[in-house]
This record gives sequence, C-alpha cells and structure tokens, in this order.
Amino acid sequence: MNNKRKPRKIAILLLFCLLQVVAYAQEKTVTGRVTSADGEGLPGATVAIKGTTSGTIADFDGNFTIKVPDENAILVFTYVGCTSKEQAVSGVSTIDVTLEEDLMKLEEVVVVGYGVSKKSDLTGSVSTLKEDDFNQISAATPEQLVQGRIAGVQITQNNGEPGSGSQIRIRGASTIRAGQQPLYVIDGVPLDMQTSSPGGVSANGMGGAPATNPLNFLNSNDIEAMDILKDASATAIYGSRGANGVVLITTKKGKEGKANLEYSTYLSISKLPKKLDVLTTEEWLTVRRDTLDLTGDKLNDYGYSTDWQDEIFRTGISNSQNIALSGGSEKNSYRVSFNYLNQEGIIEKSSMDKYVGRLNLTQKALKDRLTIEANLTASQTKENRVPVGATGYEGDLLLNALKTNPTWPVYDSTGAPFQTTSAEERNPVAMLEYTDDVTRTTRILGGASANLKILESLSYKLNLGIDYTNAIRKITQSQKLTYLSADKGRAQINTNELQNFIIEHVLNFNKTFGVHNLGVMAGFSYQRIDRNGYDQRAGYFTTDAINYVDNTDGGDLAYTEITSYANTTEELQSFFGRINYNLMDKYLVTATLRRDGSSKFGTDSKYGNFPSLAFAWRISQEEFMKNQKVFSNLKLRLGWGMTGNSEIGTDNSTFLLSEDDNSTAIINHVPVPGFKIDKTPQPDLHWENPQNPCHPPVLLFPISKTDTS
Repeated sequence: MNNKRKPRKIAILLLFCLLQVVAYAQEKTVTGRVTSADGEGLPGATVAIKGTTSGTIADFDGNFTIKVPDENAILVFTYVGCTSKEQAVSGVSTIDVTLEEDLMKLEEVVVVGYGVSKKSDLTGSVSTLKEDDFNQISAATPEQLVQGRIAGVQITQNNGEPGSGSQIRIRGASTIRAGQQPLYVIDGVPLDMQTSSPGGVSANGMGGAPATNPLNFLNSNDIEAMDILKDASATAIYGSRGANGVVLITTKKGKEGKANLEYSTYLSISKLPKKLDVLTTEEWLTVRRDTLDLTGDKLNDYGYSTDWQDEIFRTGISNSQNIALSGGSEKNSYRVSFNYLNQEGIIEKSSMDKYVGRLNLTQKALKDRLTIEANLTASQTKENRVPVGATGYEGDLLLNALKTNPTWPVYDSTGAPFQTTSAEERNPVAMLEYTDDVTRTTRILGGASANLKILESLSYKLNLGIDYTNAIRKITQSQKLTYLSADKGRAQINTNELQNFIIEHVLNFNKTFGVHNLGVMAGFSYQRIDRNGYDQRAGYFTTDAINYVDNTDGGDLAYTEITSYANTTEELQSFFGRINYNLMDKYLVTATLRRDGSSKFGTDSKYGNFPSLAFAWRISQEEFMKNQKVFSNLKLRLGWGMTGNSEIGTDNSTFLLSEDDNSTAIINHVPVPGFKIDKTPQPDLHWENPQNPCHPPVLLFPISKTDTS
C-alpha cells in the first residue's frame, strides 16, 4: 500500500516544484531612476504596482528597485507637485522616468488661516497634500497619510501600540517647557491642544501607558486635504497657539450629481520585524556562574529555556470597513460615511476598535448669496491596552521581557503563570494575564457656518463649533500578581470630560483695481474649554470574583481614595486681521495681526500681540524670465513673524491653597485642618515670546520663530 502511494507523492512533489519554478520565473526585478525635468533625482518618489498596494520609495538620488509579479505589470510613478506617469515593464528590466511639474497645481487653492489662497500667491510657508498625494497605505490615524511626504515635518509614533500617540514636529522643536504639539483645525474648528485621553497609573511600578492619539476619532477616509502652516508669517494668524505650527484638516463634501455609493476595505498584517538580541539561557547561566561566581540556589537555575519575547509578541491582523454615500444638486449637497476599524497590536491582548460616523451638508439660498454648511462627527473608541511605557522599569512589560530569568517556566504545575516573591523580576505573561486596562472614548465634533455675500467684494462668515469628549480608563491589577499580593490587588478609574465651544465672526473684502489686487480680512473669536475629571484608586480587595473597578469599595475603604480632581475652565478671546496686496501678479505682500487674551495668564499679561509680515517676488513673471525654460515658477520669499505658546496649564498664575494636616486647629472642640500656600500669584505670567528673556517670575523660556526663504 505504501509503495503504491510513493509515485503519487513524487508526482505531487514535482508539480509543487514546477509551480515554484513558474512563479519564480514570472517574478522579475526592475531597477531605475526617477528624475525631474532638469535631470535631478527625486528622493522619496513613489513607485507602485498598478492595481495593488505594493510599491517602493526612491532613495536620495531617485534610484529604486522593485519586484513585480509578472511581465504584464504596470508601474505608476508619482511625486508631490509633479504629474504622475505609468510605464509597462514588459520586456525591460531597467526603467528611467522623468516627471514633469504639474503647472495646474500652481493655481490650486490652498487653505490658510481663516481663508483660502491661490498656491502661486502664497507668501508664507504652507504645504498642501490632497487625497491623491496621501500615502497609499492603510492609515489608522490621519497623520499617517502625510508621514514622510512633507519637507520640514517629522512624524514619529510613540510606540507600536494600537492608537498610540504621534509626535509631530514642524521645523523642529519650538520649546523645552511648554507643549510641542501643533494646533489642529478641523473644518474651521480648533481642537484643544491637550490630549483628551486619560493617562495611566505609574506609582510603585504598577504599569500603565501614556495617553493616546488625539486624532483617533477621525476616519482617514473622510479627509480630503491637509494644509500645514510652517513658518511664523503663516502661523501668526493663530497667535498664542501657533508656535508649533498649524495643521488644517479639510474633510470631504458631497458634489453635484447622482448619488454615489463608495465602499472600501483592507486587511493588514503586522509583526515584530526583529527581536532584540539577549543572552541565551546557556550564556545567562555562564555569566552568573563564571563572572558573578554564583552557585547552588543563588544561581537561580530552574531548568527551563524560555524566550520571553516569543511569549508576548504575536502577528496582529487588522481590518477596516468604509462606506460612504454622497451626492447633491446645484443648491445642496450631502455626504454621509461610516467606518469600522479593528486593529490588533503585535503584543498579546493589545487592540483597538473604532466606530466613526460623519455627516456633511451644504445648502445654498438667497440666489446663491448665502451658503450654509454643517458637519458632524461621532465616534467611539475602545482600546485594550498593555503595560508598556510605564514609569519605572519594573512596571514595563517590554523591559521585563528582556531581563526576566530565562530559566523560568512560563506556567507552573497548576497551569497558572509562574511567579516568585521577588518584585525585581516579573513574569511578562503574568503581567499580561492579570492586568486589565481598557479605555473607552466617546467624541462628538460638530460645526456649522453661514457665509453671506453682502456685496460682490464683501462677505461675512459666522462659524460655530463644538467638540465634546468623554473618556474613561479602567485599570485592574489582580492580587494574583505576587508583587501586589500584599496590597490584595489594585484598581484605578481615570476620567476626562472635555467641552470645547467656539464662535467666530469673519469679514472678507477682496477687489481688483487694474493691476492691483487687495484682500482684507478682519475677525473676532471666542473659545471656551471646560475640563473635568478625576483619578480614583483602590486596593486591599477581599475577592477576585468581581472586577475591582466595578467594586472599588469591596476592600479596605481607607485605601479607596480620589487622588486628583480637575474642574477647570479656559477662555480665549481674540481679534485678528490680515491684509494681502498683489501688484501685477509679481509683487506680493501679506501682513497679519492677532491680539489674544487668555485666562491662563497673569492679571497684568492677559493680552498679547502677534504680528507678521511677508514679502514675495515672482521672478518667473518678469519679462527677462518669460522666455527661459528652466523655471516654471520661481519665487523669492522673505517672512517674519511672532507666535506664542500657551500650553502651560490653567492655574499657573493663580493663588492656590491646600489643606495642611500638620497645622490642624481645634475650634469649638472640632478639629479644623489648616492651610498651606501651594502657589503664589504670578501677574506677569504670559506665553513664550522673544520680548522678555529674563522677566521674573515668568517660568517659561522665551522662544521666537522666524522664517526666511
């Protein structure tokens, strides 16, 4: 019977080898170079296989290498500011491509602060990416759409956790004391620059993780364009919040025509690319035996060989479902969308589930002189988190996976994770199994605007926005963790509720007088942010049958405590204006001024002025340059501006008292706690600026931002 099966097995093996050879024969490697019209290499040019998500990026000199599946493949070459080009690979293995500058993009309208401008008329440093220029990859968060695509903008993810925050630096760091995040403005609504996600525990190495991405609530498929204001002359229109740059996000709207139904989905797989190199079990024992001169019980040899990195890492599978319906007529348009994202992390138990719905409506009235727009985003995010990024090495899962005794078994004889009484070494599997960390965030962002064309050259816009966030993070660490057994487990509930309201009035005047074009904008803005939340912790639980966070009074009540409580209000009142002057489409001048008043600052420094001035000369429009073929658009820009940074908290300028247990007094036989001074008033506290570098008692370092290009 076995002999009869041998020919069949051999045939199957030969067929498999033949298929492998055929597959290998069909796949080919293509190399080449992507250059501009003047022959310079285009670093970062995208080379993609048409109809797939596979591709590569050209190196610093424009060179690329890519493997294509067969001879019928077509490569698509793209670069920001250039027209795309397609090239078939049939019969060739080397392809050199020259991309021409897209002259149409010079006339593109880009979003600037409180208005729009033709790209060719910009005097400040503004970069724009449209949907076609976004990274053609699955983007879980909006900043991933532009990562590596804009000069001067550096985006790095804090860690690999699903939904983790990103550090966005526009032209480098602007401060060493206050916040570094840029200001995000979504369809005209400025977001609060502080994260709305509750932080985690860190005391005594309990673990926890940092706050997550403030843009998690957005669906990347709803974004039409992102405009990034870089230099001070461009960002000064946002005054005290513009020091770190401004990111303007425009979402998709409906278009005139029949109803259009769109559906897209993707599936992605993520895995650890490379494990960190650590000592093998034998090497670890050799070091302890020969170098540390340890023997017997002190050697701590349990007889196993465990790779703890293998025990905590996995292959994460993520998927996204997107559906959108849009359409409209001459008078109105609509777009409604829904997104579901499930993202698994490469660490066991880590994941994120996100549901996002969005509605955009546009209505015209009064013979098209009035345009009303309304938009609404509602999202809910659930994050299952793991103890990474914790304060103190003993509370961090990854560090414990690198340093824990490799001779330990993963599980003991009862099937439970193996543990010892030592708090210095912790079984990473036990940390995962006995820790429950869940964050739920509900967010609603709504905006409405009315734009009335009063005269042919004069218009008025009313803009309203509200941003509501309710986030709660619940962390349970079981008493089964031996290093917490004395406390009989720990629990924490951390909440954060935020209400952000803004109202703006903007007047715009624009008129052409022969070779002169004059644009004037003036506006008023009022923004109020109410924030409240608390941090509750508990311990000494009598049972594991009920989740600790659902039973915080189930132990020693003396240990149940509210460690912090916040109930703050921030207000920002602003007056701003801008003048644009264009002479013969060659000489451009832009001047802006914003006056901000903030409740964060001292009584003597409530208001500050933030001016900017920029000049541009379009040399390519001069007569002596019109016959040359080297430059399609050559512009010389000179800009100066002053911006501020107000991310210092809400109570740094006020007089604060707190209870002092050491100064209790007896009044009418009743003990009354005394008070101590926590903070003295600081009437001169103001935002960072270059005016007063040694102005006590201001605790912020002076930073200025200027730009010359």
